[in-house]
Amino acid sequence: ERMLKLLGQPWDCYVLYQIPLERLPVEGQYSLLKGVVAGSGLVMVGTDDKRVLKEKNRLKSLPAFLSQGTPFTGLPFVQESVLKGLKPRKWTDAEAARRMMSAYRIKSGRGLRLVGRPDLGHDIGWDTQYEYWSQLVGRAVLWAAGHEPKMTLAVTASIPSCDRAELSGQKIAVQWAHPKAPRGLEIEASLRRFDGQVTPLAVKKHAAETGTLTCGVPDLRAGRYFVDVRAHGTAGAESWASTTFAVTSARRVASLTLDAPYSEFGGTLSGKVSLKGPPLTDELVRIDLVDPHNRIVARSDLAAGGTLSFKFDVEPWMPMLTRVVARLLADGEEVHHRYAYFNVTKRNRGRFNFLIWGHPKGTLAPWAERALAKYGVTLELGPNGLLSPPSYGSPHPHNYVAANEIAWVPSTVHIENRLDDEGIMAETGCWNDPERTGPRLKKLADLCTLSRQHGVFVYSLGDEIATRGSCLSPHCLNAYRKYLQQEYGSVEALNASWGSTYASFDEIELLDPKDNDGAEAKRQGIYARWYDRQAFQCYNICQYYKQFGDTYRQIDPKAWTGFEGAGGFGSGIDYDLIVRTNQFWVPYPDLGDEVLRSLAPRDFPR
Repeated sequence: ERMLKLLGQPWDCYVLYQIPLERLPVEGQYSLLKGVVAGSGLVMVGTDDKRVLKEKNRLKSLPAFLSQGTPFTGLPFVQESVLKGLKPRKWTDAEAARRMMSAYRIKSGRGLRLVGRPDLGHDIGWDTQYEYWSQLVGRAVLWAAGHEPKMTLAVTASIPSCDRAELSGQKIAVQWAHPKAPRGLEIEASLRRFDGQVTPLAVKKHAAETGTLTCGVPDLRAGRYFVDVRAHGTAGAESWASTTFAVTSARRVASLTLDAPYSEFGGTLSGKVSLKGPPLTDELVRIDLVDPHNRIVARSDLAAGGTLSFKFDVEPWMPMLTRVVARLLADGEEVHHRYAYFNVTKRNRGRFNFLIWGHPKGTLAPWAERALAKYGVTLELGPNGLLSPPSYGSPHPHNYVAANEIAWVPSTVHIENRLDDEGIMAETGCWNDPERTGPRLKKLADLCTLSRQHGVFVYSLGDEIATRGSCLSPHCLNAYRKYLQQEYGSVEALNASWGSTYASFDEIELLDPKDNDGAEAKRQGIYARWYDRQAFQCYNICQYYKQFGDTYRQIDPKAWTGFEGAGGFGSGIDYDLIVRTNQFWVPYPDLGDEVLRSLAPRDFPR
């Protein structure tokens, strides 16, 4: 109802952002297309509709406002998606634009198809790329709505790629033309490094209707750069354009390797740097440890030479995500650099925590993560990569999680006690069968390796899991016999309790071979025998929990293991044994919380 009400109003442009037109009800599709045919714009991002964007109505060439002014060839996501698989060649921005979008006539309206939003990854420069993507969507909407700028604006770099020695010859040329220059027209040019650092270049105040602006560039280290030009008057923005160029250096940091990708407090952050190319005068290699806010927290200067080694002590105050930057300096100017990430393992224990189930993913995940941290999230529970579908997210934390000092809770498994038709544990085989359990535990532990490096608060065995269990496997029967021997000490004591006549524990069988829960003993009134079966099921699953804890402690000696959202008061579970076996437990809220308050150690998360 709300959709149809909105579609009943006049709009300059309709944007279907990765939503197919056919998702709208028929009445909604009709209302939208009626507006487009009458003169509104239509932008389809990441989707298409041949009924509307017909090939016969496609414009033979893109309008200049769409094909120019966006630095396509300098954006990795364009190279990796739009131009991927094509023969290597020197693509121009205009050629890349034609592969990214197409423009159409739709009666009196305009239509535009744009490729879907890119998955940019989460490394340095993701936000720079996202800004250029966003302005491209803005261009698409303005053109489709018929509101493209009246002003033409172009910017070019004289050399698309140059060595640092040629920078003095690099010129940035800006040209513009406006049918009627607005009051206070200014042309502003700035330089943007791939990591987002912006350096002003030049400003032309009180610009005329037409004109040019030429400026040079300062000394730059090797890397990718963008030139952004904005035109604005007293009434606001008039137009914008960007271009790109690359700076190279024959002398460079050839490699930066870390001896280990992570460390606990008290360990070391160490590695090696090698240089390549003809040496420069007054060289120096500087190792900076940089936090996610680009603040330098530690520094070491090394005399340039062959392979250089560096070492820092890992302190608790160091950022969880530390960027190790090796900079080559010559005559005090930065020439080239490389960086690598290092994790300072932090678990966020010994404090109150706020945990969120799941974690941000996709293009804007780093931004979402910052927002979560701002509002108090300190732990995130990630999915299990062995059992959960990929849509649940990554089984280990991305760098943007550590960048916000958020520790990880891997949901490693989901323990069930459902039996198959033979009375054996359905999903996993018997918990006491080492040939089934051993390889599975190792595979789960391997999946947790990166989480362990990041910093794991606790390793979760799942939510709403079983808290008791046994099966009819011979392995389980042997475990049952050993349990009874452990509890009674002698078969005579067991016989006295059960009213049985076993000569040894090895003779013990279930009263009914198909009765996993001991119901037959209860039916016959042999309550001690029935109770022992229930107690064994509590003990048996705790032994299974323990196998996980022991396995995870092989990769992380400080591992705490447990589960959440399982176990209710009155369901026959062994509170004391679960607490003594695991290192954390969050049952559903009921009287069990009061039991835990009394039983659990002070540092037991609950």
